[in-house]
Amino acid sequence: MVDEKSYLLVGGLTYLGLNMADYLLKKDSNIKLTILDLIDKENYTYVTQIAQKFKPPKFSMYRGSGANAELVKKVLTEQQISIVLYNAWNSSAELAAQRSDHPDCFRQTLSTLTQFLEVLRHYKSLSKFILISSEEVYGKQKPRTETTATKPGTLKGAAISACEAVLHSYFISYRIPMNIVRLSPVVYGNVMDDIILKQIGYDDVERLIPWSMIHMEDALDGINDCLKSGKLGEVYNIGGQIDCPNGLDIRGFIQKRIKNEPTEQINSPASIMSSLKAESVLQWKAKFHFFKGIYPVSYKMHNICRDVVSEILMPRKILIYGTKKILQYCSHFITTKEFRQSGLSDRGEFIISKHPFDSQHADTSEIIEVSPSDIIYINALHPSEGYFTCN
Repeated sequence: MVDEKSYLLVGGLTYLGLNMADYLLKKDSNIKLTILDLIDKENYTYVTQIAQKFKPPKFSMYRGSGANAELVKKVLTEQQISIVLYNAWNSSAELAAQRSDHPDCFRQTLSTLTQFLEVLRHYKSLSKFILISSEEVYGKQKPRTETTATKPGTLKGAAISACEAVLHSYFISYRIPMNIVRLSPVVYGNVMDDIILKQIGYDDVERLIPWSMIHMEDALDGINDCLKSGKLGEVYNIGGQIDCPNGLDIRGFIQKRIKNEPTEQINSPASIMSSLKAESVLQWKAKFHFFKGIYPVSYKMHNICRDVVSEILMPRKILIYGTKKILQYCSHFITTKEFRQSGLSDRGEFIISKHPFDSQHADTSEIIEVSPSDIIYINALHPSEGYFTCN
């Protein structure tokens, strides 16, 4: 029997995703929440403090991609998922966009979502699917209402717009109970989850397009209200009260506010993206000026080293493959004093494969079961005569 309050948050290792997890767990102590995402060192610059709040059995974490069909099936059935929150823009897509790698960006967004939906359409216990989209799908369009045709001007906007289109087709064909939430960039505690103010060609002049900015609490309330009251198949804009004007260096402005330095007077126009539909149907309305999301933050929250991994959130799992003799050697080696003194034990949990590996095949079921962060294949011509260490 499926747990009616079992949530799956795909792409949850972002600032927005972890705040959403924290928000849901605070709202209802009876829910179960699972995150499915890939590891990225960038995730740990601002998530450690939030991650410490998550404890089993209410919280579960799976390493992996939504494109991994077998892993998705496993998560859905093991955790008895009934509600899916799917973050269309993840850290892998962001890195691809920064490299201007268009094919990889679409693999991390459109292709991954399509493969996830292929599994989901056969899953009979889903009650709600929310795609967390972005205001960026509108591009330079005015006005920005849910019925306005999307016309993205960036790689990110194009990728997310394509995700919306494929999800809508699955709603029409397979009646997946879905909603789309188009969020404005979120500002909270000196971090923008959605760095959206990018220079693009606009009337043949390099300028910044104005976007509304939204406080984190308003964004989370909007997503939650859509979960509760959203009409199936509908799109809802969840945006801030005002737009960030053209030419404003928002990151520089945030730094000045945090340091209590004088800032320029801002005459902000009303938001171009209309949230009237959400106000009417969901009874949601932005309560905070985005300036209130800018405040001095603790050292622990935002200045932690990028290489520090939160063991509470997700220790590294290192799966070792090799021939039978190599696996026997490694099984012994990880129990020795030499291994402990080497510092390797501090790098994560070393797991020795149950099956010797040859060049013909790998045991994919074991990889899915272990869900490793790293896989090491060790090969030696004469392992019984040689000496090696796991670096």
